[in-house]
Amino acid sequence: MDVKTQVALIGVASALVTILIKDVALHFWKEAHSDKKTAKAVYRSYSDPMLSAAVSLFWRLRETLTDTGRGAYLKTSGFESQFDKYKFESTIYRLAALVGWVRAYRRELTFLSLSGDEELSQLTAALSLLEGALADGAHVETQRVKSASQLWDIPLPEENKDLSRIAVKVEQIIKSVGSTSSGDQDLLINLDEAAQVALCQSIANYLCDEANIDHLPSEVISETRARAVSSLSIREAWLYRDFQSGIGDMMIREISGASRRFEVLGFREFEALLHSDEEETQRWMSRLVRVFDRLDISGADRFDARVQMLERTFLATIDLLVALTEIDKGRSTYTSNSVQEAKKLKADQSWRKVSE
Repeated sequence: MDVKTQVALIGVASALVTILIKDVALHFWKEAHSDKKTAKAVYRSYSDPMLSAAVSLFWRLRETLTDTGRGAYLKTSGFESQFDKYKFESTIYRLAALVGWVRAYRRELTFLSLSGDEELSQLTAALSLLEGALADGAHVETQRVKSASQLWDIPLPEENKDLSRIAVKVEQIIKSVGSTSSGDQDLLINLDEAAQVALCQSIANYLCDEANIDHLPSEVISETRARAVSSLSIREAWLYRDFQSGIGDMMIREISGASRRFEVLGFREFEALLHSDEEETQRWMSRLVRVFDRLDISGADRFDARVQMLERTFLATIDLLVALTEIDKGRSTYTSNSVQEAKKLKADQSWRKVSE
């Protein structure tokens, strides 16, 4: 093949490659641009109700967590008076409503990409923080181990990796004794005394083996049984991410003729779910109720991890509120008091009952 033909073929090939690259690149650019445009449209249709739900939950948790004595209605599960009953149920509703709006927003964004969109990425991060605050309780496993080891004076490794491994094993030992016999998976206090002693002995033996020290005498285990069981039965009621999705699906309904596909149930419809006799509905509602049921918000019960969970949820709600108002500065007019108070409480966390 002569040189001129080779040059011509190379020119044609280069032109074809250039056209192909331009067409492919243009296609992906248009697709990404379309995704961002659609995502922002979805955001605009959900941002106002999501912000309203965040503000509503913010003020209720602010009152409950920061005003002395104002969270007493949780400790009695809302049955002291009609007003306490309303406060208890409306607190559950405000959390469920926000979970519902988040679920609706995420469902409409399922097939859209937010990569490169800094504004909506900020919101996505805030939503993930909220979901994590409700769902993540790995630190409770570590807290159990630390409490027991301090009681029995058993040294623990300083490395977080080793501590986490030990915490998981202790959790498995607890589950192996059938703690569900108490009717409450979070509590061991209703086990009979012999079962409690056997559980404590198993855990103590394991911790001693890890520390390479002699096992504790049975007399020590018997003497410390009650305190050890209290340490090991830290109460928790996490709304795992799949639970949040399921509860969110219960809280939303599809609508037509509107800019968005979903609407969140009002309080009347939620109350019907809360008091439903239907078994499946009650199973899902109980996962919400357990977050607040008989909760001493004062932090006096140091074996109740839900106080810390609500504090983290409150801080995550603040981040969500701030993110929504910073994306659209025009909202600052009617949320200015909420945002100002939220930022103040985020900066000064002296109100917290549980240290990290």
